[in-house]
Amino acid sequence: TTSLLLLCSILSAGSVFGQNSVSLPQCITNEECSEKTTCIDLVCEDPCLTLCTGNSTCKVHDHVPYCSCKPGYAGDPFTGCREPITAPPQCVTNSDCPEDRVCVGKRCKDPCLLGVCDKNSTCHVFYHIPYCSCHPGFYGDSFSKCTRQYPGGSSLPSPGAKKRYQLETAKANWIGAFVRCMRQGGRLASISSKEENDQIKELIRRNVLDEQVWLSGTDYPTGEWVWTSLGTPVTLTDWHNLQPDNNKSRPEGEHCMTFWNNNGILRWNDRNCLDKLHSVCEYSEPDHYGVNWKINDSV
Repeated sequence: TTSLLLLCSILSAGSVFGQNSVSLPQCITNEECSEKTTCIDLVCEDPCLTLCTGNSTCKVHDHVPYCSCKPGYAGDPFTGCREPITAPPQCVTNSDCPEDRVCVGKRCKDPCLLGVCDKNSTCHVFYHIPYCSCHPGFYGDSFSKCTRQYPGGSSLPSPGAKKRYQLETAKANWIGAFVRCMRQGGRLASISSKEENDQIKELIRRNVLDEQVWLSGTDYPTGEWVWTSLGTPVTLTDWHNLQPDNNKSRPEGEHCMTFWNNNGILRWNDRNCLDKLHSVCEYSEPDHYGVNWKINDSV
């Protein structure tokens, strides 16, 4: 009825203005058009021809147009989509970040929040490198699993278990040496007795190494020396004279422990943790006490 009245009104208007003939309208409502068009000014038209602008796409569903921004663009598709403003990268390398952060995905992040350490360990960052140490009462690989200490005689290995040592001549920085020992089923060497200290000295002498060799001791970040592989303080000491001195000729200082063959005298020294040196790995030997040495020519 409404459509008929509107049609009559149009015909009457044509007669009033003296027109002998009047073109009938193509449509009065959307229902008289195809689903992909809309009734605009009594004509079925594609609404997408004028509706969506600037970097947008238009689709019609049941006479209704829908606008959306093209991939890679954002904004209001009815007024114009624009390329999003990309924030400049916060960093490209670790040196662009503070010393206690690392560059991940062009952003400076705390590596300790990225799950690098075991849940029973403590994480600290020194010069962009995360260091993990087992909590007191735990021992083992602080990056993957710190195990609660068990009393002597337990079937599980503990810090008191007898050890064998293996010399690794493939050079790495202190954290790299730590990881290398871990991947081989051991840990970077710690020393709890004079006997163990002498065993490692003999291992180094037999291989005639005049360079320094990493142990697991570090005083970072507390300033107190601990065996990172065990999470226990360094009690027995065998430092060279005037060592440790934390020589600050480099900004990072010296916070990691080595065995240093200085003019034939093998004793402990502190060294910059980023230097690439040989290392000594230790392995639990619950049934016997021995020393093993191995020269590796390649990584």
